[in-house]
Amino acid sequence: MTALLLLPLVLTFALPAPARRSVDRLAPVAALWVITVSAVVWAGCSLAALGAFVLSGLLALSVFAALVGHAYPPNARTSPRP
Repeated sequence: MTALLLLPLVLTFALPAPARRSVDRLAPVAALWVITVSAVVWAGCSLAALGAFVLSGLLALSVFAALVGHAYPPNARTSPRP
């Protein structure tokens, strides 16, 4: 999950260099498609990272955790057994 969250940050710094090279080496239409596809990939990674943040935050709430069966009874792990 850490890699999913770091991927948009890494792509932010990695995408401008290939975009500049594609403008110099490719025809304008092909360069536009390369830049467009890379922007869509970056947006998808950002959306996936934000979705992971929201999902992990919602599962921390007992109401939403109960919907997917991840809720534990209160103090089930910390209460001593009689």
